Amino acid sequence: MQNLNYLFIIPARKGSKGLPEKNIKPLKGLPLVCYTFNYVQKILKAEDEVCVSSDDEKVIELAKPYGFKIIKRPSNLSQDNSSMDEVINHVLEDYCSLNIHFKAVVILQPTSPIRNIIDFLNLNKLYKSNIDMVVSVCEARENPYYLLYEENDEGYIYKSKDLQIYRRQDSPKVYCLNGSFFMINPASIKNSKIKELKKIYKYEMPYERSIDIDDHYDWDLAEFFLEKKLEK
Repeated sequence: MQNLNYLFIIPARKGSKGLPEKNIKPLKGLPLVCYTFNYVQKILKAEDEVCVSSDDEKVIELAKPYGFKIIKRPSNLSQDNSSMDEVINHVLEDYCSLNIHFKAVVILQPTSPIRNIIDFLNLNKLYKSNIDMVVSVCEARENPYYLLYEENDEGYIYKSKDLQIYRRQDSPKVYCLNGSFFMINPASIKNSKIKELKKIYKYEMPYERSIDIDDHYDWDLAEFFLEKKLEK
């Protein structure tokens, strides 16, 4: 049996309704997925492993020069309704068949192109073997205790969190998963779905490093923040 440190999984399926072929679309001259390929190379250590899970031959061709392990994702795990839990376990099963096990699994989604090395170092400090996950977040811009409303069956809207709060600064802080990092205990993900995990620590990132590209508006925002980062 071989025990390694981190398994970095880069999930990059072909389909995307919001922005077709976004993983290979050039962002400021570089295919989007390559931002994550380049990032993981900066934080990778000898006892770590990187795996690209994809059904996209173009992504696979981009990954080959990096020397990462590539696992071709089957069609049943490449649908719009395919869960990240299934993808993670599909990759883990491959390594388990080789009797290779990891301290933690780190999901690096290619739709989050703006990360700093310090982000991973800080995330790493928070991880412990007795928790389920450390996840990156940013403070939510809309607060359910103050601004967010839902609609009932009669068409009336009502406050999502019913507390008597009249000033935004009095609202409890709420956080949004920014999609950049998921550091998961392998034992936890084998027994539960990500959304069912309970022992979760957060690592807060600023808004300018929390862009998760889903559509053209996110793409334009990522370009803007990348330009600002290059100007510094």
